Parts: sequence; structure tokens; C-alpha cells
Amino acid sequence: MTDHADRLSTWHLELSIVADAIFHVLQDIEEPEGASAVAWVLRSRLADLVESCPFPEAAP
Repeated sequence: MTDHADRLSTWHLELSIVADAIFHVLQDIEEPEGASAVAWVLRSRLADLVESCPFPEAAP
């Protein structure tokens, strides 16, 4: 793996860890309803970012 790919892989792993941590924190949020809704939108968007992380194509 190239240095760029290693760094990108590490970034993706750390971003995924943050997304999981946010998920666990959000499980305890119930009130106010607006804060809970916004938090879940943010968590969903963060998960989308983790999944769409642009890894470079493999070298031939």
C-alpha cells in the first residue's frame, strides 16, 4: 500500500470509530426532541461519509 493509501485507511478507521462513538452517545438522547432529531441526522450523515470515503484505485 502506498503512503497515501495507508493514511487514508487510518483516517477512515478513525472516522468510523467516531461514528460508532456518536451512535452510542445518541442512544441516550431522548429530550429535547429537536436535539435528538438533529443528532440522528448528523450521525446518519457521518455514517454516509464513512461509507463514501474515496479510496484510490489499486495500482496494477
